[in-house]
Amino acid sequence: PQPSWTVPLRIVYDNPLVDRTAEGATYSKVMRSIQYLLRLARKQALFFLPYLTPEPGFVEELKAAARRGVLVVLVTNSERSHDIGTIPWKAGTSHYGPLLEAGVHLFEWQGHADLLEIEKANGCTIPDGQWPGRTIHSKVAVVDGQVCLVGSHNFNVRSESLNNEAAALFQSREVGRQLVRVFVDDLDLEEAKRSVPCGAS
Repeated sequence: PQPSWTVPLRIVYDNPLVDRTAEGATYSKVMRSIQYLLRLARKQALFFLPYLTPEPGFVEELKAAARRGVLVVLVTNSERSHDIGTIPWKAGTSHYGPLLEAGVHLFEWQGHADLLEIEKANGCTIPDGQWPGRTIHSKVAVVDGQVCLVGSHNFNVRSESLNNEAAALFQSREVGRQLVRVFVDDLDLEEAKRSVPCGAS
Protein backbone atom coordinates (compact mmCIF):
# COMPACT_ATOMS: atom_id res chain seq x y z
CA PRO A 1 0.00 0.00 0.00
CA GLN A 2 1.05 3.55 -0.68
CA PRO A 3 1.81 5.65 2.42
CA SER A 4 -0.57 8.51 3.16
CA TRP A 5 2.44 10.85 3.43
CA THR A 6 6.16 10.73 2.89
CA VAL A 7 9.08 12.43 4.58
CA PRO A 8 12.12 13.65 2.67
CA LEU A 9 15.30 12.55 4.41
CA ARG A 10 19.03 12.80 4.13
CA ILE A 11 21.29 9.80 4.63
CA VAL A 12 24.41 10.73 6.57
CA TYR A 13 27.17 8.18 6.02
CA ASP A 14 30.45 7.85 7.92
CA ASN A 15 33.52 6.04 6.65
CA PRO A 16 36.61 6.50 8.84
CA LEU A 17 38.90 5.57 5.94
CA VAL A 18 37.61 8.55 3.96
CA ASP A 19 36.31 11.05 6.54
CA ARG A 20 39.60 12.57 7.62
CA THR A 21 40.87 16.07 8.23
CA ALA A 22 43.89 17.43 6.34
CA GLU A 23 45.97 16.35 9.35
CA GLY A 24 44.69 12.76 9.06
CA ALA A 25 42.34 12.70 12.06
CA THR A 26 39.00 10.94 11.57
CA TYR A 27 35.70 12.72 12.07
CA SER A 28 32.06 11.72 12.03
CA LYS A 29 29.48 13.52 9.93
CA VAL A 30 26.72 11.90 12.01
CA MET A 31 28.23 13.21 15.25
CA ARG A 32 28.82 16.65 13.75
CA SER A 33 25.17 16.69 12.66
CA ILE A 34 23.83 15.76 16.10
CA GLN A 35 26.07 18.29 17.86
CA TYR A 36 24.85 20.97 15.45
CA LEU A 37 21.23 20.02 16.19
CA LEU A 38 21.91 20.14 19.94
CA ARG A 39 23.19 23.69 19.56
CA LEU A 40 19.95 24.62 17.76
CA ALA A 41 17.65 22.82 20.24
CA ARG A 42 15.19 25.10 22.04
CA LYS A 43 12.90 22.81 24.06
CA GLN A 44 13.98 19.17 24.19
CA ALA A 45 16.48 16.61 22.92
CA LEU A 46 15.64 12.94 23.49
CA PHE A 47 18.13 10.13 22.89
CA PHE A 48 18.16 6.35 22.91
CA LEU A 49 21.86 5.63 23.53
CA PRO A 50 22.54 1.90 23.95
CA TYR A 51 26.22 2.44 24.81
CA LEU A 52 26.99 5.55 26.84
CA THR A 53 30.67 5.87 25.93
CA PRO A 54 30.43 9.20 24.08
CA GLU A 55 33.27 11.29 22.76
CA PRO A 56 34.00 14.44 24.84
CA GLY A 57 32.53 16.94 22.35
CA PHE A 58 29.15 15.22 22.46
CA VAL A 59 29.15 15.18 26.27
CA GLU A 60 29.90 18.92 26.31
CA GLU A 61 27.05 19.66 23.86
CA LEU A 62 24.61 17.61 25.95
CA LYS A 63 25.63 19.51 29.10
CA ALA A 64 25.53 22.89 27.36
CA ALA A 65 22.01 22.24 26.04
CA ALA A 66 20.76 21.18 29.50
CA ARG A 67 22.35 24.24 31.14
CA ARG A 68 20.54 26.61 28.80
CA GLY A 69 17.18 25.05 29.71
CA VAL A 70 16.70 22.38 27.05
CA LEU A 71 15.13 19.18 28.41
CA VAL A 72 17.85 16.62 27.58
CA VAL A 73 16.83 13.00 28.19
CA LEU A 74 19.10 9.99 27.68
CA VAL A 75 17.83 6.41 27.82
CA THR A 76 20.67 3.91 27.99
CA ASN A 77 21.17 0.31 29.03
CA SER A 78 21.47 -0.72 32.66
CA GLU A 79 24.00 -3.28 33.82
CA ARG A 80 21.29 -5.95 33.60
CA SER A 81 20.16 -5.07 30.09
CA HIS A 82 23.57 -4.27 28.56
CA ASP A 83 24.26 -6.70 25.72
CA ILE A 84 28.06 -6.25 25.80
CA GLY A 85 28.54 -6.73 29.53
CA THR A 86 29.42 -5.08 32.81
CA ILE A 87 32.70 -3.40 31.83
CA PRO A 88 31.23 -1.22 29.02
CA TRP A 89 28.30 -0.37 31.30
CA LYS A 90 30.71 0.71 34.07
CA ALA A 91 32.64 2.81 31.56
CA GLY A 92 29.39 4.56 30.70
CA THR A 93 28.57 5.32 34.33
CA SER A 94 31.67 7.52 34.54
CA HIS A 95 29.67 10.11 32.56
CA TYR A 96 26.63 10.02 34.85
CA GLY A 97 27.87 12.53 37.45
CA PRO A 98 28.85 15.35 35.06
CA LEU A 99 25.72 14.86 32.93
CA LEU A 100 23.36 14.81 35.92
CA GLU A 101 25.05 17.84 37.48
CA ALA A 102 24.45 19.76 34.24
CA GLY A 103 20.74 18.89 34.36
CA VAL A 104 20.63 16.01 31.87
CA HIS A 105 17.94 13.42 32.72
CA LEU A 106 19.35 9.91 32.59
CA PHE A 107 17.33 6.68 32.57
CA GLU A 108 18.62 3.10 32.54
CA TRP A 109 16.65 0.51 30.60
CA GLN A 110 15.93 -2.41 32.92
CA GLY A 111 14.97 -4.96 30.30
CA HIS A 112 12.73 -7.82 31.29
CA ALA A 113 14.88 -9.73 33.78
CA ASP A 114 12.48 -8.71 36.57
CA LEU A 115 9.51 -10.05 34.60
CA LEU A 116 11.25 -13.39 34.12
CA GLU A 117 11.68 -13.52 37.90
CA ILE A 118 7.96 -12.77 38.40
CA GLU A 119 7.04 -15.62 36.04
CA LYS A 120 9.43 -18.01 37.78
CA ALA A 121 8.42 -17.07 41.32
CA ASN A 122 4.67 -17.19 40.64
CA GLY A 123 4.48 -20.02 38.12
CA CYS A 124 2.54 -17.86 35.68
CA THR A 125 2.87 -16.44 32.19
CA ILE A 126 3.09 -12.79 31.24
CA PRO A 127 1.29 -12.34 27.90
CA ASP A 128 2.99 -11.15 24.73
CA GLY A 129 2.87 -7.41 24.33
CA GLN A 130 3.81 -6.83 27.98
CA TRP A 131 7.53 -7.52 27.51
CA PRO A 132 9.72 -4.42 27.20
CA GLY A 133 12.64 -6.08 25.41
CA ARG A 134 15.85 -7.37 26.95
CA THR A 135 18.15 -4.59 25.74
CA ILE A 136 18.07 -1.24 23.96
CA HIS A 137 19.71 -1.34 20.58
CA SER A 138 17.93 1.62 18.97
CA LYS A 139 20.00 4.70 18.17
CA VAL A 140 17.54 7.58 17.99
CA ALA A 141 17.59 11.33 18.56
CA VAL A 142 14.54 13.61 18.48
CA VAL A 143 15.16 17.34 18.77
CA ASP A 144 12.29 19.70 19.57
CA GLY A 145 9.79 17.01 18.62
CA GLN A 146 10.41 17.30 14.90
CA VAL A 147 14.02 16.83 13.82
CA CYS A 148 14.85 13.13 13.98
CA LEU A 149 17.95 11.04 13.48
CA VAL A 150 17.66 7.26 13.32
CA GLY A 151 20.48 4.98 12.32
CA SER A 152 23.34 2.68 13.22
CA HIS A 153 25.63 5.30 14.83
CA ASN A 154 25.90 4.66 18.57
CA PHE A 155 26.82 8.28 19.43
CA ASN A 156 29.99 6.87 20.96
CA VAL A 157 33.75 6.80 20.45
CA ARG A 158 33.77 3.52 18.52
CA SER A 159 31.17 4.71 16.02
CA GLU A 160 32.93 8.06 15.86
CA SER A 161 36.33 6.79 14.77
CA LEU A 162 36.28 3.09 13.82
CA ASN A 163 32.95 1.99 12.30
CA ASN A 164 31.21 2.69 9.03
CA GLU A 165 27.86 4.10 10.15
CA ALA A 166 24.74 5.55 8.54
CA ALA A 167 21.81 7.56 9.82
CA ALA A 168 18.61 8.96 8.37
CA LEU A 169 18.15 12.64 9.22
CA PHE A 170 14.73 14.15 8.61
CA GLN A 171 12.28 16.78 9.81
CA SER A 172 8.69 15.73 10.46
CA ARG A 173 6.33 16.82 13.22
CA GLU A 174 4.23 13.68 12.70
CA VAL A 175 7.11 11.21 12.94
CA GLY A 176 8.59 13.33 15.73
CA ARG A 177 5.33 13.01 17.70
CA GLN A 178 5.37 9.25 17.20
CA LEU A 179 8.98 8.96 18.39
CA VAL A 180 8.32 11.17 21.42
CA ARG A 181 5.42 8.84 22.30
CA VAL A 182 7.85 5.90 22.17
CA PHE A 183 10.11 7.69 24.66
CA VAL A 184 7.23 8.52 27.00
CA ASP A 185 5.85 5.00 26.78
CA ASP A 186 9.23 3.35 27.37
CA LEU A 187 10.06 5.48 30.41
CA ASP A 188 7.04 4.05 32.29
CA LEU A 189 6.62 7.19 34.35
CA GLU A 190 2.94 6.47 34.98
CA GLU A 191 2.37 4.40 38.13
CA ALA A 192 -0.51 2.54 36.46
CA LYS A 193 1.85 1.11 33.84
CA ARG A 194 4.15 -0.47 36.39
CA SER A 195 2.13 -3.65 36.79
CA VAL A 196 1.69 -6.46 34.28
CA PRO A 197 -0.73 -9.39 34.25
CA CYS A 198 0.84 -12.72 35.14
CA GLY A 199 -1.61 -15.54 34.59
CA ALA A 200 -4.73 -14.68 36.59
CA SER A 201 -2.89 -12.27 38.90
